[in-house]
Amino acid sequence: MTITLAAKRISAIAAAVLNDIGPRVEKAGLERIASYVGKSPTIRTWADAARYARETNGAAFPEYGDDDWDRFARRIFNLGPDGAPAPSYDRNIFRPVSPLQAMLAGPLVWGAYRRLARHRPVLVIRGQTSDILSETTLRKMERGATAFSCASVPNVGHAPSLTEPASWEAIRTFLAAGP
Repeated sequence: MTITLAAKRISAIAAAVLNDIGPRVEKAGLERIASYVGKSPTIRTWADAARYARETNGAAFPEYGDDDWDRFARRIFNLGPDGAPAPSYDRNIFRPVSPLQAMLAGPLVWGAYRRLARHRPVLVIRGQTSDILSETTLRKMERGATAFSCASVPNVGHAPSLTEPASWEAIRTFLAAGP
């Protein structure tokens, strides 16, 4: 959203924190997300929701325990009208694009990112094992940026919860520098 806003109204942004995302999204990450987003799992209890969260996100958070998965589930599910947990995101959020759309979108997204990075401070938080934001893309993002910083969150994939010590410290330092 921030990168898109930068293309349209850079004046609305003082600085940006990007959480494990950039102008290029890796194919492996898209395939992983496509394997579960928009599908209707049978979730009747919070224990089911926590189990589903672990199944779909376990690789990203290998150090999570049962309590962590319960908290995670309560962030991605709400109580549905029947009283059972229901996904709290729009199930239509992930729609495949045609090769032509992907080809056209790439340069536009990179252009919007460059506009942001040339005019505003940018902090990128990247999960060390992210399958969405590659190290190569991160380095390309850094080139040409006026004020760029990044933090790697150890033993975490996409996307860091921003509660990790590495995330907190990077955000605190970034905000203290202020625009």
